[in-house]
Amino acid sequence: MIVLPKISFLNKYAQKLQKNETANADSQHKAARPADLAHIYIYDVLKNNTAFKGANFGANLAPLSKDTVSFGAASQKKGAQVKSAKQTRAEKDAAVGKVRKPTKTRQNKRLDNTRRTSIHLAESVRGEVDFAYKRLKNDISSIFGMRVLDADDENFDFTYDSELLSNISNEKPVLAIISRKKSSKSLAEKMGHMLISSKKDAIERIHDIVGVRILVSNSDKKSGEYVADKLFKAVKNGWIKISEIEIYRNPVLNPPEKYDYISEKRLDEIAAVAKKKAKQFSYSTSKTDFGYSAVHIGVDLPGGIKGEIQILSPKVAAFKEIEDICYKGLSGKGLPTGYGKLRQAFAKIDPEINKDGYDEFAAYTRQAYAYERTKRSKDKGPFLSLPEGSKIPPRLDFNNIAKMKEEIDSARREKVVRRMAEEAEKLLGDISVKMQ
Repeated sequence: MIVLPKISFLNKYAQKLQKNETANADSQHKAARPADLAHIYIYDVLKNNTAFKGANFGANLAPLSKDTVSFGAASQKKGAQVKSAKQTRAEKDAAVGKVRKPTKTRQNKRLDNTRRTSIHLAESVRGEVDFAYKRLKNDISSIFGMRVLDADDENFDFTYDSELLSNISNEKPVLAIISRKKSSKSLAEKMGHMLISSKKDAIERIHDIVGVRILVSNSDKKSGEYVADKLFKAVKNGWIKISEIEIYRNPVLNPPEKYDYISEKRLDEIAAVAKKKAKQFSYSTSKTDFGYSAVHIGVDLPGGIKGEIQILSPKVAAFKEIEDICYKGLSGKGLPTGYGKLRQAFAKIDPEINKDGYDEFAAYTRQAYAYERTKRSKDKGPFLSLPEGSKIPPRLDFNNIAKMKEEIDSARREKVVRRMAEEAEKLLGDISVKMQ
């Protein structure tokens, strides 16, 4: 197991990178070489991004700029080696005609050790927040008088579709509430980007390890007002503690504030009460570069853990899953668990798309989010297609990515159905034997 650099060093290095974004990346990298940057998962991130040329794309479409620390240009020099004046082992072998079996390099061994360390720590963090996660689900369920669907549940796809369709047809103000805990893989990657190497630091700095998503009507303002009423009452009565409110708006929509899920006036009222009860409170409004529109509310949970409540519509939420896959695929990040086959859509993309192409894809993403935001909850139909004559490869059309994802999801659902049928058949057989 490798010894990780002290977090104080890593934090100072991250601050240095942020302050010197236009400085020579290679000189910064050499300055950090004594500590080797051996922190959680960062070698994996650097390794995956070495050949990625569209660095600006990641900056344009990253879900939240504060979530990541960009190592862009610095990482591209990672594999470079300084030529030594001494004769290398390979040169000595060549001189005597000796052939060695390929073995893992020291860096690859370090990569493996770092990856194992990061996943182990991420799993430890997930265990630490388990009580707070259950508390958040119970509180939200009580506040809204609805069951909260766990996105990690094996039968989630079936229960979610049933709940959503039923509540849309009955014109309920809240269409579904979903909970989720960050996966170990996703959490380890985020900890790596944020240069986090301890459980305590992860809990203090990552505010979305656990969260719930409240899905409201796309077009009915009463839906958002209903949610606002419930949250205001909950904060006033001390049922939940809100420490942050963020409004994300799509600049393509005109005017953007017209499409807020909850009016700014109502959020101001919630903020006024929350400020009095929270130790620290922040409130912000921003237009997202990639077009995502939602309201995010940070809540304080037991044990100093932070949780997140997202408020958006089912249409935008469904598209966000596809956009998130595209963002991770194009920026070299790990795809969501179970969707490794989608990597083929992003393979060898650099020769086909230049910086203008990435900018066009960002514009396409903003328009696609706006398209979903203006749909009614009952509307059906595909996502926005690539414009005619686009420089973007056709395989990156959101509908193509969605089709590939659906094939994977269908295969997984079929496995679940087969397993349930086998279990039911076995259960009926056991009952039949007992009755004889």
